[in-house]
Amino acid sequence: MPITAKRRTAVAGSFYPGTEKEMSKEVNRLLGDSRVEREVAGCISPHAGWMYSGEVAGALFGSIKIPDSIILIGPNHRGLGERVAIDSANAWEFPFGDVPVDRELAKKIASDCEHVRFDSAAHMMEHSLEVLVPFLYYRNKNIRIVPVSLGTQRAQTLKMLGSAIGKRASESGSLVISSSDLSHFLTDSEARERDRRTIEQIVEFTEESIIDILKSDNALCGVSSVSTLLWAAGEMGATKAELVEYANSGDITGDLDRVVGYASFIIS
Repeated sequence: MPITAKRRTAVAGSFYPGTEKEMSKEVNRLLGDSRVEREVAGCISPHAGWMYSGEVAGALFGSIKIPDSIILIGPNHRGLGERVAIDSANAWEFPFGDVPVDRELAKKIASDCEHVRFDSAAHMMEHSLEVLVPFLYYRNKNIRIVPVSLGTQRAQTLKMLGSAIGKRASESGSLVISSSDLSHFLTDSEARERDRRTIEQIVEFTEESIIDILKSDNALCGVSSVSTLLWAAGEMGATKAELVEYANSGDITGDLDRVVGYASFIIS
């Protein structure tokens, strides 16, 4: 596979602080004082700018153990590059330094799923995984990542990918993380009702609920990444999804006419 030396940051200074000093201060505030080392198979985190969803993400990442190996699955918002893309870079750059990409684990996942391509274009301008990595790094500075970007909602493709990820995560002791926000641009009351139904579907943790999520209108921006995670988690023997935190953008801005929903979950 072609090697890209390093992925540059796309949203440092906008979605999260652009300097190491500011980032360290903010991420530690969002993680909170109580750091837990609970081992889990996977989790779901929101991916908006930290001012909007940082509290929800921090509540999640402060409550679980972060192992050295992380598989990140997120939606492709910009439609660039391959539909199922593992980044071909060998590291991701951040204000605090570089986080290595686990190329060996990436190749194993690709060998098990014919739909995977190695591609940097899908990741170049995408924020959905980048905004999560600093939380992981400040919990464990030895992390290495496999970044997976998804631009398809085809159920059979996602199921095959999830099976491959689950198999290799079990072998490597990797944490699998899905990146997704919930409903977009509804009123506060409409969003809370739709998000309540989506949260219930995820917590039900059945294949039927995965298909329901895929068919739901405007329920998740990361339907592909959440579905892939749940299939992977099933492969890993996980049986339960728990809601950690829920909020929407109106809680921050006070604008209740057009909100975006955020939730974090633990999968065990």
